Amino acid sequence: KGNLLILSPRENRTDLDSINNSSDYTITKQTYDEYVWEYCIGSEFKSIVVPDVIDFYTQQEISDGIKTYKSAVKQLSQIVTKPQLDQNYSGHIIIGSGGIGKTSLCHSLANYLNNKISDFITIYISSEDIRKYISKSGLNNLKIDGIYDLYEIQSKYLEHVNIFDRKTFELSLVSGKIIILIDGLDELVSIFNENFHIESFLTSIANLHNELGASRFILTTRQNSIIT
Repeated sequence: KGNLLILSPRENRTDLDSINNSSDYTITKQTYDEYVWEYCIGSEFKSIVVPDVIDFYTQQEISDGIKTYKSAVKQLSQIVTKPQLDQNYSGHIIIGSGGIGKTSLCHSLANYLNNKISDFITIYISSEDIRKYISKSGLNNLKIDGIYDLYEIQSKYLEHVNIFDRKTFELSLVSGKIIILIDGLDELVSIFNENFHIESFLTSIANLHNELGASRFILTTRQNSIIT
């Protein structure tokens, strides 16, 4: 009697019933994200330090243009960890004027996800941290081709000992095991200028999502012509 591992993008696939009922194998079934979490992500990567909640943080509301939710943190946590089955978009963009509290919200959300939701790795990327790293290192000609480039810069700024390699990072992303919070999408344009093309960047996020339909992105920005 042999052992058979069945990997699939979702549970309870009826087209596998003939294999499921076979007595010739000991069958183990896992979804892609379960397999990636167990076998592809080392334990040293599953504990990520997130930014502290900003002092005296008060609960913020958020609106999707139709409905206003009293707790932005809980609403965003819900939509990024339990997306609707018919969701056909790859990320959520939060638009707000300067000083309205987008960074405070990101800090609080990162802490909430890290403390309450143990099935995901939450990675916070701050345009302000990236600006400080670029200024300190003098590396003014860095080109941003995708999300990994931002993650790597953020990790170096925070002096993380354990940094994902590109392949493991992207595999974890497409399987839905990493939640990405990017604070200050509009600022990245001013930091990298022609080395950051926002449309290509957002397209790269969409392409990752299309591989398995499980990417989890939240981005904040101020409203401006580039974002529009």
